[in-house]
Amino acid sequence: MPVSEVIEIAKPSNGFTLYDTPVRGVSIDTRTLKPGDLFIAVKGQSTDGHLFVQDAVQKGASGIVVQTPFDTEQINIGDRHSNIYVVRDSLEFLGNLARLYLKKLGCRVICVTGTNGKTSVKDFIVKILSEDYFTTGTKGNFNNLYGLPLSIFEANCWTEVAVFEMGMSAMGEIARLCEIAQPEIGVLNNISAAHLEGLGNLENVIRAKAEMLKFLSEKNKPAVINIDDENVVSLSRSIKCPYVTVGTAPGADFRITDIAINDIGNARFEINGFRVELNIPGFHNVSNSAIALAAAVAYGTDFKRALTLLPALRLPEMRCTVYKIGGISIINDAYNANPQSVREAIKLLGSLKANRRFMVLGDMLELGDQSEFYHRKIGNEIGRSEINHLITFGEMAKLSGEEAAKSGSAIVTSHFQYHHDIAYLLNSEARPGDLVLFKGSRGMKLETALELFESKIRKI
Repeated sequence: MPVSEVIEIAKPSNGFTLYDTPVRGVSIDTRTLKPGDLFIAVKGQSTDGHLFVQDAVQKGASGIVVQTPFDTEQINIGDRHSNIYVVRDSLEFLGNLARLYLKKLGCRVICVTGTNGKTSVKDFIVKILSEDYFTTGTKGNFNNLYGLPLSIFEANCWTEVAVFEMGMSAMGEIARLCEIAQPEIGVLNNISAAHLEGLGNLENVIRAKAEMLKFLSEKNKPAVINIDDENVVSLSRSIKCPYVTVGTAPGADFRITDIAINDIGNARFEINGFRVELNIPGFHNVSNSAIALAAAVAYGTDFKRALTLLPALRLPEMRCTVYKIGGISIINDAYNANPQSVREAIKLLGSLKANRRFMVLGDMLELGDQSEFYHRKIGNEIGRSEINHLITFGEMAKLSGEEAAKSGSAIVTSHFQYHHDIAYLLNSEARPGDLVLFKGSRGMKLETALELFESKIRKI
């Protein structure tokens, strides 16, 4: 990108340039910055990019973007041809630059949001479309105001379609993400209680997710929606835009019927009368895969061709991955957790054959004032499930264990403060033929306990 276009976004009154040094990439992290990158100093939750501008110059950044009132006299350019741009808001600049870049590429955009399954649905759409189009998708789960622009910069002149995931933790974020990405097709998978720490209650979560539908409505662009989700259906009635519906309800454009789960948890079902067999586990992935298919068809893929690609779908790491070690079945679903995703994990656990079922549950974070309520509620549901032993990790998950123990069932409960204690108990108790599920929010890092458990099994 030429310097003139960067200046256009930065506004001449807020920046200055000395060198005609083109931008070859964009970075907000000096640890991964490459020579020629434009370094944008943004203020994050844990650090401030303005502390590293000199490092960026030394690593060969083509330019530095700082936010007023930063003193540019602190930057020693020396003999390097690095430009300096001073902007009102560096995060806003990052999004504006990403929008300009996407416009220059001219590719079409699909955006995916929802409380659960965003990354899986995004990956599934990318997999299906990649068979016929040059397709890119969100980098990992870079789905917020920082990550979405970086995902956009991963696209290139070959990209025909870009599929981006949109997350949020506050009102207005999805509206801004839509402003940046300008989606032509939107996907709304489901809505349930999550991010309540920033949003307060489920009603505000619904309002925040509605921001995508409002954007699509204004542009008269289609949305692919899960017609089995009551909150999504409620939104679709109040916000008018073209809809493609997916679900088990009669009248769905892509109707799902005859769902079944095999012995290893993989689903099979029919969609519009055509048989599908997935090689990924869980009832929830029936909906996820069907919604991805519908989005691909809305884009232009042939329906029957898309059907043939569903058996090749694979799940992202630590999202309902099922495998065996030493005769013990493991479900690694430790990437994240909220009440609805925990319910889906319990449902999967109960659907699989096992001698005994162990569940390792970590705290469900970001539930704010309603955290105790939801942890106790989910504990009661676990106590009434087919789980034999509940192992909790975290102060909130401990409440789930207390409620499970009160349920009147024969469930055994244990609580630990350290990952290695979880691994020790499982190594002592779990036997071939048993099933162990790991489920918790990202901050609980339950994969650490899983790795310790697995390392012991491998030595046996």
